[in-house]
Amino acid sequence: MPAVRFLPDEEVVDAADGATLLEAALGAGIPATHACGGDARCSTCRVLVVEGRDALSPVEAAERRLLAPLGLDRPIRLACQARVGGDVTVRRLVLDPEDAALLDQRRDGALVAKVGEERRVAILFADLRNFTAFSERVLPYDVVHVLNRFFAIASSVVEAHRGRIVTYLGDGFMALFGIAPRGGGLMPDMGTVLSGLSLHLEAPIDAVRAGLEIIERVDEFQAYLERLHGAGFGISVGVHVGDVVVGEMGAGESRAVTAIGDAVNTAARVEWANRVHGTRMLVSEDVRSAVERYFEMEAHPAIELPGKSGTHALWEVREAVA
Repeated sequence: MPAVRFLPDEEVVDAADGATLLEAALGAGIPATHACGGDARCSTCRVLVVEGRDALSPVEAAERRLLAPLGLDRPIRLACQARVGGDVTVRRLVLDPEDAALLDQRRDGALVAKVGEERRVAILFADLRNFTAFSERVLPYDVVHVLNRFFAIASSVVEAHRGRIVTYLGDGFMALFGIAPRGGGLMPDMGTVLSGLSLHLEAPIDAVRAGLEIIERVDEFQAYLERLHGAGFGISVGVHVGDVVVGEMGAGESRAVTAIGDAVNTAARVEWANRVHGTRMLVSEDVRSAVERYFEMEAHPAIELPGKSGTHALWEVREAVA
C-alpha cells in the first residue's frame, strides 16, 4: 500500500491505492481541515507536496479552478482531490480554524491572486525630513491633514508612474513598481495587481522618475506649509531593485498587498543613506545599471548600510536626461 507521510504531524499512513489524501488523513485521525466537506468548493484542505508529486493523480477541472489563484506551477494540491498512487510526503498548510478562516477561497472578496509569489520589482522608500520638528509646532489635527495631503500627492505621482504605495510608515511610505499592467492610468484592484504581477523593463525607470517628481511636488508644497503653518519639511527617497515575495498580508479588512524580503530592507537603507551623504535621492548600483542612460547621476563613496554586510556604492540622482 502507498505510504503517505503527513507533516508537521510526522505521521506515516498506509493509504489504499486511489484514496484521496484527505481520506488517508482522516482515516488515521489526522485533523485535516475541510470546510466544504471535501467537495472541492474551498481550499482549506490544501497541502504542499514535499516529495512524490508524480505519485498523485493529475489535477482535474474542479481542483484547477481553486488552485489557479494560488499558482498552478507550485506543488500545492487539494487533499480532497489528489488521489494516492505511490509513496508521497505532504505538509498540511491549514492547521486550525483560524487558518481555515484566513485561507478559505470562498470568503467574500477573496482575491483571484497568488498567495505570495517571488517577483523582481523596483522598490521606492520615501521619508519626510524634519517632520518631527514640524509636528511639534502644529496642532494634531493639522498634522494629520498635512500628512494626508502629502500622501495624496505621493500616491498620485506613484500611480501615474505605474507604481503602488503598499505600506505607510508614519511619515513615509514604501511603493512597488513592476506590479501593474502596462498602459498607465489608475491602478487595478488588488486581485488584478497580484494576478498580473510582472516586472516590465521600465519598472526601475518608473520608480526613479516617480522619486524625482515626488521631491519636486514636495518642494512646491512648501509654499502652502509656510503660508498656513510658518514651517515646512523636506523629503528623501531611496530606490532599489530586487527579488521579493509579494502577497496579500494581514487578516480581515486590514489585508493589504505588500512585499517581504532582503531587497525591501536594502531599499530602506538606501533611503536612510541620504542622511549620510546629504542628498535627497539615492539609488543602488542595481538601479543605476538599469537606468543610467535616462538620468544624470553622481557616484558617492561606498558606505556601510545598517544591517547589511560590506560596503555599498550609491548614486545620487540629479535629474532626467532631456
